Amino acid sequence: MTTENELEVLINPPNPINWPYFYSLTNKIFSAYLKKNYEDGLELSLQLLHSFPEVPEKTYFFTACFYALLEERKKALKYLEEGFSHGAWWPSFYLNNERDLEDLKADKKFIELGKKGDVKFEEEKKKARPQLLIRTPANYEKTNAYHCLLVLHWAAGNNFETESFWKDILTYRDDLFLAYLQSSQVWGRNMHVWNDKRRALLEIRHALEYLQQHHPFQKTILGGASQGANVALLAVATKMVKSNGLILVVPAFQTRKQIDEFLAGAFEVDSVATLIIAGKKDPLYQGALELTKKFQDEKIPLTFRPYPDLGHNYPPDFITIVNDFLATAL
Repeated sequence: MTTENELEVLINPPNPINWPYFYSLTNKIFSAYLKKNYEDGLELSLQLLHSFPEVPEKTYFFTACFYALLEERKKALKYLEEGFSHGAWWPSFYLNNERDLEDLKADKKFIELGKKGDVKFEEEKKKARPQLLIRTPANYEKTNAYHCLLVLHWAAGNNFETESFWKDILTYRDDLFLAYLQSSQVWGRNMHVWNDKRRALLEIRHALEYLQQHHPFQKTILGGASQGANVALLAVATKMVKSNGLILVVPAFQTRKQIDEFLAGAFEVDSVATLIIAGKKDPLYQGALELTKKFQDEKIPLTFRPYPDLGHNYPPDFITIVNDFLATAL
């Protein structure tokens, strides 16, 4: 680990969690949730909790939500409290914005837990800094010619979680390295957001400057999911960074007006190859369509990949789609 100008840099560290297995369970949990099979969701959440003690911020939260949905309020509060004792923490705004916990919000214990989370939130904000995680291909040599794929996490995400979706690209390509940028804007334990756009753009630019200096590359591809996709688009559209391609996975827009306001009139992406991936079962799918129309209105070449059965997530053939896109963008 190295630190330069407040940027924490990790180069090929071990990933401490079996994320593919984690997501195989969470996909079942969300499927049960959408079907309102709350008993099954609770059982799966408890299985996840025991299998992944490293991520209490997710496992205890899921479990508490299902207990609340089953109207077992005392147990819901118990698991939130136990989450704190196992290292998790959630600020009051995070707890209060969760609809599944609506029936707990007047409870004294719930309010106390939120205040406890607020104290931790303020502590973590003061020491937070952006993190750059770098993954190089086998037989990497700095003297060779490489391209850089810089990836931004979704809201409430982090680097190690994000790389579970992108890492297999390196099994197909040895002409690039992957870099993941984790925002300095904390939201909870191991959860980060890009809410401050100016701060986000400066961190992206600084990360690319560091990479060019220490891991020289020729072309840049900028990618991101959900809120990370929005910020990646903003970085290129405002010319804050120069990129040869954009990979936007389930961008987090709802309307054309929201897109235009977010970009503040900037849309200088005419020479940037762009891939948009969206799921038709995603509540934000209409926003992805509006973004696609904006590209079409500006007569900007775009590859749009809609998935009939996909929600707000990565598609199962994500690596194949990205590999095909990179073949034309690089």
